[in-house]
Amino acid sequence: MTLAAYESVDDLYLARGALVNGNRPWFTGDVFQNVVVPGVQDTGMVIVIAHPCAMRRGATLADRLLVAAVRPSEPIAASAWIDGFYDRMPLPELENASHFVAWLDDLGKAARSDLLATQRLACLSEFGINMLQQRLTFHLTRHEVPTFQLQAAFAHTHIEADLLEEWTDDLTNVGLTVEQAAERFEDFLRGGEPSLRGRLLNVEMRSSVRQACRLEVKRLLTCLRMS
Repeated sequence: MTLAAYESVDDLYLARGALVNGNRPWFTGDVFQNVVVPGVQDTGMVIVIAHPCAMRRGATLADRLLVAAVRPSEPIAASAWIDGFYDRMPLPELENASHFVAWLDDLGKAARSDLLATQRLACLSEFGINMLQQRLTFHLTRHEVPTFQLQAAFAHTHIEADLLEEWTDDLTNVGLTVEQAAERFEDFLRGGEPSLRGRLLNVEMRSSVRQACRLEVKRLLTCLRMS
């Protein structure tokens, strides 16, 4: 049995602390602080476990999101995660030099309002998300899914999140709110036959979807600046 392990702490994170972009859409592997999880904790850190498609209804976040408790931990060697600690996900140096783990037994649903009221501390990288999903799957089922298979299954959602982050960065600079930008993005991705979102499932069509989104945001910027 061999699960994935990280070589460098930076392999696990897309961003931490002040480097987290507030315009990035919430995603699997996001870490928040000071969150109530009924039956699990009165307050504390959590990591989002929910798949990105399960945490939204269109452009609107679901009322409750599946999360796991995150707690301080002694340092654990990166190599130890290959064949042990199956009920945990490593979050080394999550805050400065402090080490944490996500406890994959301590799952519950946190209210959207509680998450919105607090701070997002970190976003996992694509590899970090794959490692989280691999460990959760193995812990619950003892079935090992290679991270490259999880990457193939998740790739279109990563691209969509990146595009929405770019889109929101641009449109909030000309006066739209994050919510308004997300609604316009959702409407645009639903367009076409097949839809642009559907085309993201096809590896060969992804570059054309990126181009279409970037052209559309340029058009919107021109219109909004003229209005």
